[in-house]
Amino acid sequence: MGAEFDNYWEAQKQSALVTLSQDEGLKGEALDKVLANYLFTEKTPMRDDVIGIMETRPALRERRSVADRVIEKIKAFVETFVEGVD
Repeated sequence: MGAEFDNYWEAQKQSALVTLSQDEGLKGEALDKVLANYLFTEKTPMRDDVIGIMETRPALRERRSVADRVIEKIKAFVETFVEGVD
């Protein structure tokens, strides 16, 4: 692929990462670490890890659904921006 497309795709990737972080109230650098760990180990992030990178933790009874939603968004991000460019 050309350098122009690579630059475009990287910009889209960063934009999607910022959007995910803002929409779900996640700490940016911590999200990067969770993503890197997911890519390295190929194991789905644990709920506790996701809850740990949130700016404000959800109520105890909401944690499972919130963490599962964020995990699905992380998986979708990886499918689109990492695995989708082959």
